[in-house]
Amino acid sequence: MIRVRYTPEKFRITVEGHAGSAERGRDLVCAAVSTLVLTLGENVARMKKAGWLEGHAVEIMAGKARIQCLPREEWKEAAEVVFGAVFAGLELLGERWPGFVKVLKE
Repeated sequence: MIRVRYTPEKFRITVEGHAGSAERGRDLVCAAVSTLVLTLGENVARMKKAGWLEGHAVEIMAGKARIQCLPREEWKEAAEVVFGAVFAGLELLGERWPGFVKVLKE
């Protein structure tokens, strides 16, 4: 089971676990979650490079990820859109495959 926690006011998403919907290397649910997590990590890195953030943390490893940022005031709305879009995708996965993905908005 993959567990996702989203804390919007802290611009933080954490992900733990493995879907287990298929054998390793063929798990499409896990691949979908991984794609969204990697996309968010890359977007946070690009926001940092563009000078939109005061700070950030991107930790992505097998079975675990934490992505968080502290946007500058003038870029908060843009960060909300980026995090919100990824979270919407994770929510969809949780709705379609509830036995493999659990999503919690804190």
